[in-house]
Amino acid sequence: MDAQNLKDTFSILKDRYINILKVQGDPDEEYKYLAINTFQENWDIEASDFYQMFKKSFNKIDNLLYKNSLSFINDLAEYFSEETREMFKGLFDKNIDLSIRIKNFQSKSEELLPELKKLKSKSNLNTQQDERTISVYMGFQFPETHILYKYDFYKNFCDQLKISMKRPGERYLHFQELANQIIENDLLNDDELLNIYRKFYPKPKWDDKFLMIQNILYVVNKDDLKTNNNMISKNKTPLNQILFGAPGTGKTYEAKRLAVEIINGEKDRERDEILKEYEELVEAEQIVFTTFHQSLSYEDFIEGIKPEVDENNNIFYEVKDGIFKQLCQNASPKNTTNFSDAYQKLQDVLEEKDSIELKTPTYNKPFSISLNRNGNLTLLTGPDKKDTGTLTKANLLKQLEGTDVFYAWEGYFKGVIKYLESEFGFNESKTENKKNYVLIVDEINRGNVSAIFGELITLLEDDKRKGNKEEIKANLPYSNKPFSIPNNIYIIGTMNTADRSVEALDTALRRRFSFVEVLPNPELAKSLSSYKEVELDKLLGAINNRIEVLIDKDHQIGHSYFIGINSLEDLKLAFKDKIIPLLEEYFYTDFAKIGLILGEKFIKKETVKPKFLGNIDDIDLKEIYRYTDFNTWNKDTFISIYS
Repeated sequence: MDAQNLKDTFSILKDRYINILKVQGDPDEEYKYLAINTFQENWDIEASDFYQMFKKSFNKIDNLLYKNSLSFINDLAEYFSEETREMFKGLFDKNIDLSIRIKNFQSKSEELLPELKKLKSKSNLNTQQDERTISVYMGFQFPETHILYKYDFYKNFCDQLKISMKRPGERYLHFQELANQIIENDLLNDDELLNIYRKFYPKPKWDDKFLMIQNILYVVNKDDLKTNNNMISKNKTPLNQILFGAPGTGKTYEAKRLAVEIINGEKDRERDEILKEYEELVEAEQIVFTTFHQSLSYEDFIEGIKPEVDENNNIFYEVKDGIFKQLCQNASPKNTTNFSDAYQKLQDVLEEKDSIELKTPTYNKPFSISLNRNGNLTLLTGPDKKDTGTLTKANLLKQLEGTDVFYAWEGYFKGVIKYLESEFGFNESKTENKKNYVLIVDEINRGNVSAIFGELITLLEDDKRKGNKEEIKANLPYSNKPFSIPNNIYIIGTMNTADRSVEALDTALRRRFSFVEVLPNPELAKSLSSYKEVELDKLLGAINNRIEVLIDKDHQIGHSYFIGINSLEDLKLAFKDKIIPLLEEYFYTDFAKIGLILGEKFIKKETVKPKFLGNIDDIDLKEIYRYTDFNTWNKDTFISIYS
């Protein structure tokens, strides 16, 4: 890290921090001092009752830890006290490299997780002992030498320094290194800073330089976020975007990551965390994943008439919502009724009348129900058109056996609301749905996009969305009802550029989507694989450089083909089953060009004289290219590609 760059950048941030304190006053960060002091006063690794000591030590944690992180480690301390004691002993052992201590702590957490799940009878527990969590443990135990880490202000600080962030798992250590350099360069030695800082935070028993750095970066970052939220940002996540790139660049995973961040907010997440949150959001119906193909139609995507069979095996046709329309309805403002008010109003009415009739038109089944003051119901007109007599609400479901029970109950409540609206002006209200929803369309170019979206192409535009200044509603052709796309729906498409599909996309669609290129990342090939005898980043880089020269960059090979390579055998199989077949497709089995990509240790040239030619020698024999024997490949075979 360039010392002058660090000095200049931190000086600017320090001045901004001083100005914020002057203008806005106390930034309410005193709870960090209270939390650390509480820990320092109570922590005793040799305590006879480790769990009770642990609870007292972390009693003032406030928002410094995620709830899941704190809940897990608290349960661990309760159910596995001695194991947890040893974990913290190891984490706080300064004789061992910190990166190793962190990995050991996280590994032991994962090891104990299955047993904790059994004891708690919960299947959805996770450890979440991430970098932020570890930094809290270290910052509490060693506040004079360790800083509290948080992803957003680490990212912001790297952006301000114009340096690259480290990959997940290395960011806390990098942030600690930057903080150490601030201390070493004496950048906190500023009378104005110290005078105004001590007005809010008296000096504790321990040296609080690292917490001062954290407060400066945190408060300035928070101020940046507040400012950015009050203005239209050019970097705002687009409502419609398409991730495009060569095969294997991780477009689908990137779409999932973006979807999670759109809904749950941006923070530092490991790959497993992203996938876990993604599955939870799919289950909550906030994310819908689909793949476009040639047979997909408007009727599948928006709405269409579909056949249904009733209980008597009679076929009838009904308008059914497609996947996109269903998502839009989930994202729309929700109807709400104050049922306590409604119930009281109903009781008042029934005190004056013996009974009231609730007309409840429902899903293909009209009902008329009478409700009396004792709470009993009479089904005046049922599906069989016969009077069914008096029954209780509980028995209503049994009486309606063979009908659609859900819609019967829905009809009952609708009837109550409709009666109160018509007789007493009781209004059902709508509340804004503030959640975000995401539709992921994999291979978006594979379907007939214009036909699938139909007239909704226009409604996709940002300013045409529901709630925006130029909101547009379209009458849908089957239901004949007005429809608009909410402004809390995000669409993320993915497409492969190897087949030149971007150029073939409908112009109207291209104009309404932001296009984001996802490039091969050789560094990920290296960092997400444990096999180190071959430098996978150099291997992938060499192959892609040659492909770009012989074809173009759209036909490069993505890093995902190399992720998870843990042995030479894995690498051999990846080449044999994935990479070589892809190159054959790219070059139409032109072995000479494939040989230029991989080198002579993969392709051999032979001149073969077939037996049927006998003694005939004066004939031009064809040169034949073959792959070398898979079983003979070794690490040097692969190193030859980039050496």
